[in-house]
Amino acid sequence: MSSATNNFSSPAVQAMNLIRYVGDRVSESGEPINSLSGREIQRAIDAPSEIFAEQLIEEMCEHATIKMAEPIHTLGGTTFRQVNLTLNGWEQYEAEKRGQ
Repeated sequence: MSSATNNFSSPAVQAMNLIRYVGDRVSESGEPINSLSGREIQRAIDAPSEIFAEQLIEEMCEHATIKMAEPIHTLGGTTFRQVNLTLNGWEQYEAEKRGQ
């Protein structure tokens, strides 16, 4: 039996990549990310698809790692607005920065 492999990171690594991406962007300006597309998230976290990236950010919001305004769903994809980390997300961001 052959096993198929892909070149994508595991979902846990992709989640940490998303925390790092949002944390870095918010740290630059001190403001939440005004608009973030599913495609941009896909590229930033090395997700296998835009749909997977969108599901991941929504799940992280449900688990209180990321906070955001209600997403806008269109035929062209989903736009996430006012994206920021929660206190839990910032703690994970800082721990990752320290190499923990």
